[in-house]
Amino acid sequence: MLKAFSAGCSALTGVEAIANGVPLFKAPRIVRAKRTELLLGSILAAMLFGVAVLASRWHVVPRAGQTVLSQVMAMAVGRTWVYYLVSLSITVVLALAANTLIRRPSCARRLAGEEQLPAAPLRHS
Repeated sequence: MLKAFSAGCSALTGVEAIANGVPLFKAPRIVRAKRTELLLGSILAAMLFGVAVLASRWHVVPRAGQTVLSQVMAMAVGRTWVYYLVSLSITVVLALAANTLIRRPSCARRLAGEEQLPAAPLRHS
């Protein structure tokens, strides 16, 4: 599962969650769903760009035991309560992404087909 998250599955489950929720959108559903997908993509691109700029400016490089995002947060706010609050928030978001992955197994099936996730739990869904 961790390899799936590191490969960007959390973004894919966000796209999948929006796609599965299209029947809940107000009319015109397709237009609203497209706008929502575009907004999600824009937010992800802005976050990636922001982290890349900060990592470059502060000369942050990948190292064992701490992610680049964690290093950027530590440089930005220090190891204060804000650092731990943001870390907890990221953990909650990843847990929600995992919930989407488990409740809507099409993403999980794709990962199992690519041998990045065990296929055994998917046989019962």
